[in-house]
Amino acid sequence: MREKTEGPTVLPVSRLATLVLLILAGVCFASPDTEKPSAQTQPGEKQLADAWGVFQRLMYVSAEKKARVEKLIGDLNDSKWKVRVKANDELSEMGPEIIPLVIPATQSENPEVAARVKFVLADLQVKADNISNELHPAINTLAAAKDKKLISTLIKLLSYENPKSCYTAEYALRRLTGKNFGYRSNDKPAKRA
Repeated sequence: MREKTEGPTVLPVSRLATLVLLILAGVCFASPDTEKPSAQTQPGEKQLADAWGVFQRLMYVSAEKKARVEKLIGDLNDSKWKVRVKANDELSEMGPEIIPLVIPATQSENPEVAARVKFVLADLQVKADNISNELHPAINTLAAAKDKKLISTLIKLLSYENPKSCYTAEYALRRLTGKNFGYRSNDKPAKRA
């Protein structure tokens, strides 16, 4: 007959896995998500004002900035190398809000312009990734308030490379419109377009 020894109890792998899943599920369902307003929660005036402030700061393109971007894109086709390089550098230093303005230039007939714009977009995409933690809660707040002024900018966000930005915009558009137009943020870029 075997003697009973003291020590840790070892559960079979399947029981251990089930136990871990139950604990994780309990943690996920027990902890409230206070950053995102639910569909039933109506944000307060201060929350809305703060969200619009973040949204405007990170996504708004003034008429002057739009004109500057268009000029710089034109300068990418200049005959002088220094002008092209300066335009490239200035576009790369701008914020991710200009991404929708720059994307059409990737189809330029001039291969150098198309290549430069692709590098600019890569730089802007890194910036878009960096602001996503600040921008997405603002979008969720405005979507919970059913603010229709948000729609045009959300449509622009669908063209971002950042999957989190695309998903946030997709989800917010569905909440605002109550419709699904077939866009899926996890599709390949060609299908998303």
